[in-house]
Amino acid sequence: MAQNIELKTGVMGGTAVPISSIYEETVDQKFGLGSLYVTDDERKFRYAKNGAVALGKALMCQAPVEIGDHKGIALGTAAAVGDEQFTISTTLSTATTKDQYKDGYIQIVTGTGIGQIFRVKSNTAGTTCVVTLYDKVVTACATTDTFTLKANPWNGVLVAANSQTGIPVGVPLAPVTISYYCWIQVSGPSAMIADTTDVTVLGAPVGRSSTQAVPGAVGVVTNDGTDNVYGNCMTAAAAASAIMVFLTLE
Repeated sequence: MAQNIELKTGVMGGTAVPISSIYEETVDQKFGLGSLYVTDDERKFRYAKNGAVALGKALMCQAPVEIGDHKGIALGTAAAVGDEQFTISTTLSTATTKDQYKDGYIQIVTGTGIGQIFRVKSNTAGTTCVVTLYDKVVTACATTDTFTLKANPWNGVLVAANSQTGIPVGVPLAPVTISYYCWIQVSGPSAMIADTTDVTVLGAPVGRSSTQAVPGAVGVVTNDGTDNVYGNCMTAAAAASAIMVFLTLE
């Protein structure tokens, strides 16, 4: 059985010791999602919650797929400077679930309050809802101002799809059970599975390629800016084998 270890360096965020190992999963949450852990050798990890499908080790994970019905919607109720809540009274086509966006974000997309972004403390459930903020509204928002809700990138992670549906968020070092919590690596030397279509080149950028065949695998990227870069190849190897990648997500 894996044992808890005490921090040797530090975690950025609301934390306490001891913590679970970077190879261990837990059913209970121990840190804020997205908390940053830096090891003695400067590898960096983010604290994450797995989604509805088990994760395999050495495969890139992505943020949860966004809900289109929660993008670019009118608030319906004005918000004044100093308010700590947005009351969304426009009927949403897809209902929110309670605290679905906890520790995620709400952004004002258009209108008098355009450009504001706030971290979400909690939200109620329903086709209308109240979103409570950690901070106060800076610029007043009109009823017609539109908003977008975005989940915390590390809340409900999944194996990165072949076609991009969320930002890359890290690589687990061990398998992760559905809905369990774990650390996923975002920076430094990490093992990854090479895609079946690609032979990686030492020192070259690697990531999600335009010809991706295996979800979460790493491959050769183009230099035209259309492919997600995860980092650089540290050990060249044949397709479908494990390679070492110096991750640069953080």
